[in-house]
Amino acid sequence: MDTSLLNIKLIRERLSHIRISGIRLQRMVDLGKDQFIFDSDNFAIAEHHLRRSREAVLDIGRHIIAKMGLGLPQSKFLTVFCYSNPKLFFELR
Repeated sequence: MDTSLLNIKLIRERLSHIRISGIRLQRMVDLGKDQFIFDSDNFAIAEHHLRRSREAVLDIGRHIIAKMGLGLPQSKFLTVFCYSNPKLFFELR
């Protein structure tokens, strides 16, 4: 697979968003259920980081699909996951 058309900087930036959100979510897990529930803002914060991660994954997928000519990335979010190739993500690191 020719990856020369891919914007590696964009992909790395999105992977960074995913990592940062994952760290923030892990901190919420470490709070424990009672402490998490105690602060009513925690649910919104967790939701934000989950949404941010999901959007980053979809951005990466749409970019790869578009640049590799694998279809129309705007057609369905499922397309992103159908064409996913975890090996490609590890090669970009």
